[in-house]
Amino acid sequence: MQNSQHGNLKNNPKYPKRYKTEEFTLFEGDVRLYRVNASGDVWQFSTWISQEKKYFRKSLRTKDRELAQDRARELFYEIQGKIRIGDKLFDITIREVADRFLEEQQKRVRVGDTGGGKIGITEGRFSTIRTQLNRHLVPFLGEKTKLQDIDGNQFRNSYTQWRKKRSPNVTDVTIINERATIGSVFRFAFDKQWIRQNQLPRWEEMRKNARSRDALELDEWREVYTYLRTWTKNDTEDHIIFQKDMVREFILILANTGLRFGELRYLRWGNVRLFTEKDENGRDEVKSRIDVEISKTGRRQDVIGMRGDLFQRLKKLTRHTDARDYIFADPKTGGMLDKKIYYRHWDEIIRNTGLKSKHPKPTFYCLRHTYATFRLLEDVPVFDIAENMGTSVKFIEEHYGHVKRIQRSQVLTRRTRKSEQTKSYLSEF
Repeated sequence: MQNSQHGNLKNNPKYPKRYKTEEFTLFEGDVRLYRVNASGDVWQFSTWISQEKKYFRKSLRTKDRELAQDRARELFYEIQGKIRIGDKLFDITIREVADRFLEEQQKRVRVGDTGGGKIGITEGRFSTIRTQLNRHLVPFLGEKTKLQDIDGNQFRNSYTQWRKKRSPNVTDVTIINERATIGSVFRFAFDKQWIRQNQLPRWEEMRKNARSRDALELDEWREVYTYLRTWTKNDTEDHIIFQKDMVREFILILANTGLRFGELRYLRWGNVRLFTEKDENGRDEVKSRIDVEISKTGRRQDVIGMRGDLFQRLKKLTRHTDARDYIFADPKTGGMLDKKIYYRHWDEIIRNTGLKSKHPKPTFYCLRHTYATFRLLEDVPVFDIAENMGTSVKFIEEHYGHVKRIQRSQVLTRRTRKSEQTKSYLSEF
């Protein structure tokens, strides 16, 4: 045992027992000033912090009694001021900072799940922030790591390498988004005066055009919708056939409108108006005008979608067709179709097509990228695409720069008129 080897520390003359040699109180006993034998005649400060359920102790660094009283009063007033504004008095860990930041973000969540305006954040965004902190930032630094021990330079390169070692398929854009959240956490701590400016994270440069490979290639998209044509041929259960029919239309509408997964899932029949236009061959073409009420970027109206006939097909699949009914409704309850149904059938599509070898694994969101990419290839103005998708021109230019490279290549190498291959990429189902 340790004590038998080194002797009882209490009785060891190398470690003399600590005891107070002098003591008095201020503020009706809330503050204690004392001297201990181990610190000579230097006065010590102690006060109970009920909010933290522990004592705050500090050396007053003086042997003079009157000067010690003056410093004790100043320190006590400073402590009370920090308590009133919610500042931490003790060394704070990265875990505690993350929790405090999440508490603040929780207050910003818009009422009504995803809300309808641009103030605050959506429940989905809050969930993303929580994941970024709990699964990545805190494990990277160590749950018990104190803020005072963190150097802003330790993020440079190290965080990216750590993330890619843990998740080889993680995309650069995911890391860029995580870096933005981490920066917000540390600015929050800086505003609270918990850290110094040189502790703010510093990062290596990363390319912003990180989502270029997330969009489906034309051949990949063709394989998906070809598979969807015979998707239910071996199914015999009505509820499975219904689910697959709904998910099929969901996929096609996402790719034809650029809507986000949640935006389409929340759509009601009253949000969609169909109209007919003549195509370049003089044939009638049904299109849609969509009012997006629920979105992480706020409401937007008159989103123009191709393939309005998909909504006509949907009306034949469901009995929930009133204006206030969800378009993708559960046949029994009328509520929104469960998310798990979408994900389960999407995974089946991935497994049974060439997408199973695509990295990173395609998600529903890749259909939004596919829409943007194909629209740009059709020379639709960037401003119009950004307006329709509820994003900024800058975002489109930064994240779809690869399309410009493709277009330049086509211009430099083509000998005949522009290829028509993408013309009907979404009209063949």
